[in-house]
Amino acid sequence: MSGLKLAIKKAGSQAKLAALLPGDVKQQHVSYWLQNRVPAQYCKPIHQITGVPLEDLRPDVFGDVAA
Repeated sequence: MSGLKLAIKKAGSQAKLAALLPGDVKQQHVSYWLQNRVPAQYCKPIHQITGVPLEDLRPDVFGDVAA
C-alpha cells in the first residue's frame, strides 16, 4: 500500500484528509495525488496528522535520509 493510501485510510477518506490539511486542499487534490505524487510541502502535515513516514509519502525526496 502506498504511503498516501495508508494516510487516506488513517484519516478516514480522501475528503477527511483534505479537510485536515492546511490551505485550501480539496478531495480532488488528494485524488490527483494518488495518480501522480504528493507535493513535498504537504508531506510533513500528512505525516503529523496520520503518522505515515515521510519516506513512504515521497521516497524520492525523503528516502535514504541516512546517506
